[in-house]
Amino acid sequence: MFAVDPAVRPVLCPMPGEVPFRYDPVKKYELYKKAWTANPPPGEKKRLSLRWKVREFMLRKDVSRIKASDLARRRVSNPSWSPRPYHD
Repeated sequence: MFAVDPAVRPVLCPMPGEVPFRYDPVKKYELYKKAWTANPPPGEKKRLSLRWKVREFMLRKDVSRIKASDLARRRVSNPSWSPRPYHD
């Protein structure tokens, strides 16, 4: 017995010389999509894992290391950075 393709639907009154069935495009797409998710292209899984590793690496933030001696030290600002008073 032959396996029936679920994407094939019969035509009730086919024209002479035409095939007695038609393909359902939506059902055919669903079948292909199911097969594509079950069997991705070669290298696709490796590529996705690599993309996630790169993404996680880019989202990493460097934590600055502050010591107690750095907090106790007095900060000296550059005088050219401070605003100058206006002279009238």
